[in-house]
Amino acid sequence: IGGVAAYSTLGWFDDPVLNTMLVWDYARIVEVIFHELAHQRIYAPDDSVFNESFATALAAAGVARWAALDPAGRRVDPDRVQRDTAFYDLLLSYRARLEAAYASGDDATKRARKTELFNQLRKDYAKLQDALGGYTGYDDWMATDLNNAKLSSVATYHDYVPAFRSILAKTANDFERFYTLVEVMTSWTAERRRLCLGDPISGAACLDELVATH
Repeated sequence: IGGVAAYSTLGWFDDPVLNTMLVWDYARIVEVIFHELAHQRIYAPDDSVFNESFATALAAAGVARWAALDPAGRRVDPDRVQRDTAFYDLLLSYRARLEAAYASGDDATKRARKTELFNQLRKDYAKLQDALGGYTGYDDWMATDLNNAKLSSVATYHDYVPAFRSILAKTANDFERFYTLVEVMTSWTAERRRLCLGDPISGAACLDELVATH
């Protein structure tokens, strides 16, 4: 169980701008507002990975468009996307390694392997931090309650993001067309969405078919 800085009521009420959001820079606040508003536009019941990955991808694209309207006044850290991608890729790679470790062996072996992998993750994070010029923005996240659930939460928000970015690119960044295609997927089963958005083998053909037929 953990706290959140923002949330959506899916349009049932006016979503608040909370004081927990106001410690961020303007670009981050705008990104979170776009993210939460995305849930009002499209929402698939009981599929958190789909909903959160869609909102994450949309928010990033929205901030880029927002900043482009006034490059001088709406400044976005140019290195942030690269940093975030590298950090999340690291976390997701360890989530996959942990999943493999939990798939076999007795409980004692699994716990030992879990400890080993979390220790290695911390070492690899230190290496990444050096590669990012000593950036400390992820330190608090890494230092507090690093566990299975925390890694799963990252996957919930990022597993399908590359696929959603691909869909948006296939529409030439036409947001309305993008929404139409994503809305089509809300009528699918969660398993079909997973195969299309999260499976590297079946996904590409599925996305091409989606764009070609709708």
